[in-house]
Amino acid sequence: MKIFYRVATAILLLLTVNMLLAQSSSGDLIRCYTVEQQEELRLKYNLPSIQEFEEWLAPKVADYKKNYDASKSNVITIPVVVHVLHNGEAIGAPDAPNISAAQVFLLSSL
Repeated sequence: MKIFYRVATAILLLLTVNMLLAQSSSGDLIRCYTVEQQEELRLKYNLPSIQEFEEWLAPKVADYKKNYDASKSNVITIPVVVHVLHNGEAIGAPDAPNISAAQVFLLSSL
């Protein structure tokens, strides 16, 4: 039994040390490469910078907001498929924990 406790303690100690070391950062470590990747793609495909894109987009957004009329907007219906998972119980069985059809329609109307 002593061997079990020693092994369990050693594993716990190793995991704790591993978690502590995982939090340390190195100067060369890049956790997220998004900004660098966007800059590489911008240079490769001759795309505008973020600032230039924002300056291009701002008048378009202002024009859209000025001309937007909510009363003329169309209602868009998006079809939704709902998959109900169950354990093979019969429909309507009293001991079945399945949700009812009304609940499915309520979820699909949200």
